[in-house]
Amino acid sequence: MDTKKYSCGLKLARNNSSLALLFQALKPLKIYLTFSVIAMVLYSSEVVMRPFFVGRLIDSINDKDSLLVARVAFYVLLSQILFYFSKRLYEWSTFKYEPDLKARIKELAIKYLVSHEYAFFQSHFSGNLVSKINDLSNCLPSILTICVNGYLVSFLSVITSLCVLWYIHLPLAIAFSIWVIFILSSSTLYLTKIHHLTKNLANLDSNITANALDLIDNILCLKIFSGTKHELSRFKNLQDEHLEKNKKYNMLIFIFYLIQGSSFILYQGFCLLILTDLQKDGLISAGLFVMILIINLRVLDNLWLISYQMRTFSDNLGTISQATSLLFSHPKIYDLPNAPSLRVLEGKIVFQDVTFHYENCPPLFENLSLTLNPGEKVGIVGHSGGGKSTFINLILRLFEATRGAILIDGQSIKEISQESLWSAISLIPQNTSLFHRTIIENIRYARPEASDEDVYAAAQKAHLHEFISHLPLGYNTLVGDKGLKLSGGQRQRLAIARVFLKDSPIIILDESTSQLDSITEKQIHSSLMHLMKNKTTIVIAHRLSTLVEMDRILLLHKGKIIQDGTHDKLRTNGLYKRLWDIQMKGKTHHA
Repeated sequence: MDTKKYSCGLKLARNNSSLALLFQALKPLKIYLTFSVIAMVLYSSEVVMRPFFVGRLIDSINDKDSLLVARVAFYVLLSQILFYFSKRLYEWSTFKYEPDLKARIKELAIKYLVSHEYAFFQSHFSGNLVSKINDLSNCLPSILTICVNGYLVSFLSVITSLCVLWYIHLPLAIAFSIWVIFILSSSTLYLTKIHHLTKNLANLDSNITANALDLIDNILCLKIFSGTKHELSRFKNLQDEHLEKNKKYNMLIFIFYLIQGSSFILYQGFCLLILTDLQKDGLISAGLFVMILIINLRVLDNLWLISYQMRTFSDNLGTISQATSLLFSHPKIYDLPNAPSLRVLEGKIVFQDVTFHYENCPPLFENLSLTLNPGEKVGIVGHSGGGKSTFINLILRLFEATRGAILIDGQSIKEISQESLWSAISLIPQNTSLFHRTIIENIRYARPEASDEDVYAAAQKAHLHEFISHLPLGYNTLVGDKGLKLSGGQRQRLAIARVFLKDSPIIILDESTSQLDSITEKQIHSSLMHLMKNKTTIVIAHRLSTLVEMDRILLLHKGKIIQDGTHDKLRTNGLYKRLWDIQMKGKTHHA
């Protein structure tokens, strides 16, 4: 398949390039970047123009030519005005595009990040991913600034200086050229050498941040298991590894500065020696002596600035490289170009010879064929690890089948857009996911255009309205980070309210009432049964009593459907009977 037809995000993944991201972010801002480059091109002429006028001014004073002195002084003033306004133009253009550039980089990075498959987020720290986005938004503009305000100016300064020296004194120009080649080649060599190290440092730094966030997220676990000493020791080990590599990196930079600085002194001494001999022999005037000397000093300053900025450049480059390799890796699950929307007419779900396995694991499902009829209420039971959650994740295309096809009303879910697939299915997951927003915002998330009255009605059906009404801020109460201000049962009822509000043609309930008390579960059950009417429904439950009214029950065992039928049929034999008898016996003993 031709990835050139994919969206912006997939193009970035294909290139795996920070440049691709930067160019994409700069598209609407290129006029300001153009002004910035023009300003720096004008400013770079200062390296030659200012020494030239100073030299001419000295010579005109020595010649006691007052008219020439006035003319040169006027040119000096004009050049000063030019340099001043070019610098202000650069600052103005930078101020105009830099905030927008950072914002656009974050938007593009987030846009692409959320296009990754569900398994991607299971494999990476959320704090690490957020850290990478912040790294990109901070480091890419910094790299751009160094390139325009540092490297571009220095490069143009060296070129113009070389042209002037070539015209004035050939041996000096040759010496200058050899020295510049040495500086640039040694800088490039060192940059290549330390790039891998800076990338590792960036990765370690992100891991330290991610582990700190993970520690805070699990603070209750740390306290109740007396894990403080262990966690602090683990954190210290990460810090020590980072510190060791950072010291090695600093030593490499120190050696680099030492070599570069020594070469600056040697070249400047050679230059002064040549100029002194030329002036003593009367081959150059005092003004020309000063002019060449100042040009050399300015070029030295610029080249030293390049060397000094190389540390920042290499740090940022390593950070960017590490971030792009993670964030812009190619998604394993993606929409086809111009993928149509799913059209649910009946809600028939078909598995056609579906095979699936997790990475580096044997197949969980192998050649699974199954049909869920329109409007059918299907219960799924089985031991933990039998494939129940994977079964519904395949329908939701959170995981991709290795072989075979899953069809909804004859449409392969691989060939329709994921957004339309998810819009057609309501899910109550085992662990309810809530945003750190208000209750009404969290319920309305299921249908953003819903009115307040629709939200209240959904909350009432989920038997949540009364609880909310007694809160000081009611529906405007913040639920806290991941909904931690609510109990498990309240979070689950909020998830149920979302399903009522969304009212989609296909419903999936994964242990949807596991955290509810018996009375609340019974109250909500009748509302859920009414919602399921004429909708294809899949219910996963460990409590078999909640599946008695299902049209059909599937018993999954190690990825295989070993029993399929109604509750009355299955309770008479096999594993289902054993599970039912155990639960009924436990219920009797409890009573």
